Amino acid sequence: MTPHPGAEPYEAEVRGYVADCLRLRAQLDPAYHPTANGAVKLIPHSGDAEEAERIRQTFATVTSLTEPEAGQ
Repeated sequence: MTPHPGAEPYEAEVRGYVADCLRLRAQLDPAYHPTANGAVKLIPHSGDAEEAERIRQTFATVTSLTEPEAGQ
């Protein structure tokens, strides 16, 4: 799958992983899924440590939410 310009590496795979986790959440241990390490376990990357880190970074980008400031 070719990512669109400006896409994070592994973005499509991470989004698919998160969607699968949400769909199957009753069957998964929330301590492991969805998590960055869970994504690394399930997204093929040939065991390459740099690629694993890219998956973690992409997971963080895809799942990050802006939290409201205290008092708002």
